[in-house]
Amino acid sequence: MSTQHGAYEFLRPWQRQLDRWTSYLADCIVAVSEATRQWAIQNEGIVPHRVVTLRNGIDLEPFLRVKRAMARLRIREEFHIPVDTLVLSVVARLGRGKGISVLLDALGGSGLTGQSWHLLLVGEGHERDSLTQRVAGSHLAGRVTFTGTRQDIPEILAATDVFVLPSFNEGLSLAVCEAMAMGLPVVASDVGGMKELVVDGVTGRLVPPGDADALHAALLQSIMAPELRQRWGKAGRRRAVSEFSLERMMQELQDVYCSLLAKKRRN
Repeated sequence: MSTQHGAYEFLRPWQRQLDRWTSYLADCIVAVSEATRQWAIQNEGIVPHRVVTLRNGIDLEPFLRVKRAMARLRIREEFHIPVDTLVLSVVARLGRGKGISVLLDALGGSGLTGQSWHLLLVGEGHERDSLTQRVAGSHLAGRVTFTGTRQDIPEILAATDVFVLPSFNEGLSLAVCEAMAMGLPVVASDVGGMKELVVDGVTGRLVPPGDADALHAALLQSIMAPELRQRWGKAGRRRAVSEFSLERMMQELQDVYCSLLAKKRRN
């Protein structure tokens, strides 16, 4: 068995051909989203019946049991964020594919400059230095914090009001699953399996990848409407608990293995 985690558009032609050939060594290929499954069929030439969709799941417990008020206060004190300031957060590798530059463009729009917000960029990556320099040389300085790698993601999310992920490519984002489990509204790019997580207008907003204007509008809507944020967050948490638990994923994975074993016995 092998796993398809996303659309491997970065592969060179020879790498893609090798991927096609080696895929036939697996009895089954598991795709982490239906969008990923369809991409594998259409672009990797994999026979449809050999690819199954098994959506990612997460351990919900750390996000359901965190003491939100205490965590919110601690994180805001650590980063010197006033209690009445709205916090946006991104938890991601700081690489080009995550669209952080697009987010900075969106945040620089005139509609958001007069609002009280602060962005936490959680993670490391090869673009950190260039992004840091860009922020330092702009009017975003003082409103964006690069936290580096953190081991307290549930607490970071507890201090967050809106989770953002402006990626250019995703399979099925675990970071978005975690944000939804925390009860956060999500503003994200409509790529890969993202629409299998975020229901536009119900648990958050989906925008075209690379579209800073659309991202700006979605962020402005979420910042200006606290009741909407609360409604989206509650709907997202219900969706995460019912559809993206680790237990659900493990049960489905067990079912896949049992089906493969039964087929082997018949043959």
